[in-house]
Amino acid sequence: MRTLANGIANQPAEMRPLTVELLLRQSLFEVDRQGISELDALLERIITVGQSRGELRADALPRRLALLVRGAYFLAFFEWVQADAADLPALVEHYLTLVLTGIVQV
Repeated sequence: MRTLANGIANQPAEMRPLTVELLLRQSLFEVDRQGISELDALLERIITVGQSRGELRADALPRRLALLVRGAYFLAFFEWVQADAADLPALVEHYLTLVLTGIVQV
């Protein structure tokens, strides 16, 4: 996720308007359906390994956790597209930390 964020953040003048234009014309899933599916599959494999090692909770389906992680990434991405001063890698790190550690104060 950091690699994706850094690659995109290095081209803000191109990526922000391109993203807006693509989303005006079609949904993100239509823009890169195969890429999204491959990302989901990769995240699901990583989560399955984490669950088998006891590093991640085992009471949730890997597919659902993968969607949650992807959702956190795209939440950061869309916030970055809308806010010129936003630091995409920092936003991704923030949202993924919230997802991975939870939002409940213990």
